[in-house]
Amino acid sequence: RMYTYIYTLTNILEKCKTKDIEIIVLDRPNPINGEDIEGNLLDMDFHSFIGLHPIPVRHGMTIGEVALMHQKYWTDNQTNLRVIKMKGWNRSMYFEDTKLPWAIPSPNIPRWESTLTFPATVIFEGTKLSEGRGTTQSLEIVGHPNIKPFFFYEKHLQDAVERSGLNGFKLRPITFLPTFQKHANLACGGFQIHVTNKQDFKPWRVGQFLQRELFQHMKADFEWKEPPYEYNYDLNPIDIINGSDKLRKWVESNGSLEELDSLEELDNYLDQLEAIKLY
Repeated sequence: RMYTYIYTLTNILEKCKTKDIEIIVLDRPNPINGEDIEGNLLDMDFHSFIGLHPIPVRHGMTIGEVALMHQKYWTDNQTNLRVIKMKGWNRSMYFEDTKLPWAIPSPNIPRWESTLTFPATVIFEGTKLSEGRGTTQSLEIVGHPNIKPFFFYEKHLQDAVERSGLNGFKLRPITFLPTFQKHANLACGGFQIHVTNKQDFKPWRVGQFLQRELFQHMKADFEWKEPPYEYNYDLNPIDIINGSDKLRKWVESNGSLEELDSLEELDNYLDQLEAIKLY
């Protein structure tokens, strides 16, 4: 959900709905498959250009299906839209299954594997921790100058991960040096998320869990990023990224994973998705 291209598309659809202009969308794969849906729905009180519509974080749509969802549920006037379907893609496929070359969609998604961890790590953009921007493993790593990686992992994360019941990944303690953005040219201790089983890995749950653990154990070294963010001067950046203030409050209250699951509320969205699926 936190990616601007789909909102550029729906803004174009809005601008063209009263004009005699046909919009043609050449569909492309969802790199982390079209079956797994995960995360809270966007609360429209927290909408922004990185979250404009009431969809979950891991929404399972292709960009063509986003356009169709907009036509059916998010606008009051129909645009002249045509979606050119893909050949050979099915909803179970990850990007590596397509055998297509990876074309970098933005500087901080340098390889397709970054998309696996993106729903887990992008939320750290709303904190003073580095999410790896300024490195070659952006959005696969998280860290802070005041974390001693091996000590912190062994004392606070190793047992917590094992007890959590979250599967499909391993954390590796690391030190990294961002060359720009947060903590540029400062050695940051933290971890890399290695996905060991794509089907079992639930990035949204893992990311929220890790943010909770870091909040609880870093104490004063953990800070939320302050406004402004995405041209909004009032809302907390983490709430804009999450599309809700409930997740920040869940982190701050040391909420349980069962309480986290209750924030998803996906039934209505899943019904809408069934109505517009192309594949």
